[in-house]
Amino acid sequence: MLILSIPFLNPEFVREHSSNKTFPWKEYRLDYQPNLQDFPFEILDSSSIVTLRNSSEGGKNNFTENEKIRFYQKVVAEYNCLVDHEIQLHERDSIDPANLILSYHNFSEEPELEKLEQVIRQMNESQARFVKIAVNVNSYRMLLKISQLLALSRKPVIFAGMGRLGFLSRLLHLHLGAVGTFFGLEAAPTANGQFFESDLLKFNLRQNTRRTLLGGIIGGKQVYGSLGLEFYNNYFRQNDIDAVYLPFAVDDLSDFFEWFEASHFKDRFYGFSITMPFKQKFTKQETINLFLPNQNRFLNTDKSAFQKTIDHGFVQQTDSILIVGSGATARVALEVYGLFPNVEISCRNDQDGMKLTHEFNRELIPFVHLAGKEFDLIVNCTTIGMAGENFLELTNLKSFKKAIDLPYREENTLLTEHCLQKSLPCVDGKMFWQWQAEEQLAEFLEEINKC
Repeated sequence: MLILSIPFLNPEFVREHSSNKTFPWKEYRLDYQPNLQDFPFEILDSSSIVTLRNSSEGGKNNFTENEKIRFYQKVVAEYNCLVDHEIQLHERDSIDPANLILSYHNFSEEPELEKLEQVIRQMNESQARFVKIAVNVNSYRMLLKISQLLALSRKPVIFAGMGRLGFLSRLLHLHLGAVGTFFGLEAAPTANGQFFESDLLKFNLRQNTRRTLLGGIIGGKQVYGSLGLEFYNNYFRQNDIDAVYLPFAVDDLSDFFEWFEASHFKDRFYGFSITMPFKQKFTKQETINLFLPNQNRFLNTDKSAFQKTIDHGFVQQTDSILIVGSGATARVALEVYGLFPNVEISCRNDQDGMKLTHEFNRELIPFVHLAGKEFDLIVNCTTIGMAGENFLELTNLKSFKKAIDLPYREENTLLTEHCLQKSLPCVDGKMFWQWQAEEQLAEFLEEINKC
């Protein structure tokens, strides 16, 4: 039950978006206008939800409770639509329960779980057709508690997560135990955490069920821009595979694993890509970028991609190579190119850089000393360039013959663009990502076939 939430900005705007036949369920947020009579009521039907929220519920205009009830009774009688009414304000028999969504909104950063449990038990006593829970989800611990509490409901729940994990919680609404969720218009969202129609296609949400297999990418906020979200989900859609690849933005790995281990749908997970800042922290023993939970296997497909640069002849044993960076990816590059004689390191973090120089017995060159150096190959293992920074200006590099530039974004990084303009051979971040993703896909498919 995917519900398109449409704000009443003006009658023409509502008519335009109500004509979308792909999604029969639509919510109309009438509180966006003070004059309700301007609304085009002729568009309402039994799959419409009319919502009037006061400011305390996240609404845009205030209405007295008597005004709201009279309005709800009128539209229910004339159009047989559903109406959304807050449980704290609801009086029994004021609205026909067959047309009622009994809702609970809590905008606090950390909703009180005991209160939420009380609300769900109170909702169980009602005759409402649906109940709705809208709360902030700012941790995986809260996501776990939400799924446990939703299991207590004897009513079909529409769940609307908000906060840092609101987007993910809505993508997972079926697995969490809800029957539906709301999505918005990209140009006019009506709540924090909503996804949009483009996301419905990207994540194959219209085909997903509670049996859909789950995987995705674990990392910082950059996971929302991962190439894998389109690559893997496109593959699943084109090959009729009931699986989805999702963004798992994580601040605290222990918080994530508490949720993962205790989830009642743990057996539906086929695997996870691992990205910054967890490639080294994930196992605390080795650098990895792939976790297959059913076998408790940890792999590093970045290593395979670096090896392909050698197999394809892009990197030669005789090359003078500068590896820029001190994190997990730089470590993997040093492991692959470690047998070559002319490999040096440069980075911004001297402390981490010194650890790598001692471990791999290589020279550490500060950025300020790079200006007079010449290299056959530079390998950018940093994030420099991802946000539009100029890698060459920041590192003082002047002379090189080819590059491996691992950061990627929608447009070329400035380093990749420099190579194109100068006709210098370059493996950009998207090409490198594709090499390692092909191996990850093979591993994911093997796990999916076992489920």
